[in-house]
Amino acid sequence: MNRVFTRMQTPSPMRALLPNRMLGYGIRFESGGPQYKKKYYVDPDPQIGDYPNLPFIKGELKTPYGWWDRQMRRNFGDTLQEHEDILGTQSNSEYYTPPWSKVLMQWTVFVSILGTGAYIISFYVPERPAIPRHYPFNGLENELGGKPAMSFKSSIESVANE
Repeated sequence: MNRVFTRMQTPSPMRALLPNRMLGYGIRFESGGPQYKKKYYVDPDPQIGDYPNLPFIKGELKTPYGWWDRQMRRNFGDTLQEHEDILGTQSNSEYYTPPWSKVLMQWTVFVSILGTGAYIISFYVPERPAIPRHYPFNGLENELGGKPAMSFKSSIESVANE
């Protein structure tokens, strides 16, 4: 089997020493292939062709100052995002949802302030604006059809006698 070698594939003593010689000079032996930059957004939709891949940034999250069009927050001649109808300022708002730890902390602070206020106010009971009304015949007890008022002791005695 005759094998034809190209110049780079030809075995030679110098070719075998090449990586060791490069390491001796502090040169890293690696392929010189292209270094690809990572894209910050890769659209899985190949239908846009060579249209630029712009980042998804909602219009309301952009600063309102320094734009040619302040309402849509873009400059004259800017390339529109492919999904401008979704990302524009006229689209649905983005709502911030706080974590549960923050919600519970705020709720605890609110309830403690409310309870502290109620506790402090309970010490400041205002005086009555007038004296209580006095009715004759033990507060019109018989006239209003009520039972005669019994003390706690007399009610126990009446139950014990029955």
